[in-house]
Amino acid sequence: MTSALIQHETKLYCIRYDDFANTLFYQLGLKQFGSMHKLKLDPPQPLRDLLEIAIENEPGLTAAGHDPTQVLKVKIIELRCNMPEFCELNGLYLSIVKIAQARLYERREMLEEYFSLEIDNNAKLAALPLILPGYTPNFDNLPGFLLCMVFKVNWEEEEHCFHDVLDQLADFYTPRHALPVSNHEEEKNQAMDIDNLAALEPNSQHDITKEEAEYDKHQLEHVLFPAFRKYGNFPKGLMNKSMRKLTDLPQLYKVFERC
Repeated sequence: MTSALIQHETKLYCIRYDDFANTLFYQLGLKQFGSMHKLKLDPPQPLRDLLEIAIENEPGLTAAGHDPTQVLKVKIIELRCNMPEFCELNGLYLSIVKIAQARLYERREMLEEYFSLEIDNNAKLAALPLILPGYTPNFDNLPGFLLCMVFKVNWEEEEHCFHDVLDQLADFYTPRHALPVSNHEEEKNQAMDIDNLAALEPNSQHDITKEEAEYDKHQLEHVLFPAFRKYGNFPKGLMNKSMRKLTDLPQLYKVFERC
């Protein structure tokens, strides 16, 4: 599950940590705009290969929090209207890959200068921004991130462009896994009589290995949650939507007194 229990003084809260993480990564990216450190990829990965994976694996992207299907449909319509020569090709997806690769490659200098996203002269992804030291994003989501960078960013207006790139980076860095819980914990969760708590849970589950789950748990506990306390400046709307108070000690004492 992507929810977690946290304690503040005498109060116990349930939070959707993916929502808080998304806001945190956007804020950190904005604060470090133009001065982010780099997370080097060794070896660099060809943009073409990553974009092909993204287009061929739409169900996996949706489970990971991306939804490129509608974006692709829109781009196909645009291609038919504005670039009819591409529609004569047998492989329309292949033409989209070429367009997507060219769009990222043409903007590689800007992406590296402001966002530390490095694309080398061979059209290979060489580095990603290191937004939060000690935190590594899920690279299974990298192909979808690149596809969304191409088609979900307004490249025509500078202010919108910067906002959209930060938005996609925050989405890429946000943990989307639903950490597995034991049968005992599931029974406890089902027994909890808390209104609308189920509404805080995501609709889909993404299977992960035990090693991935342990690594994600370590990052959450030792990197992400400390960063919430140290760097987070969360808006009231987010607090109301993705955090709710479950109980506090005075309320528990009253319950015990009645027993």
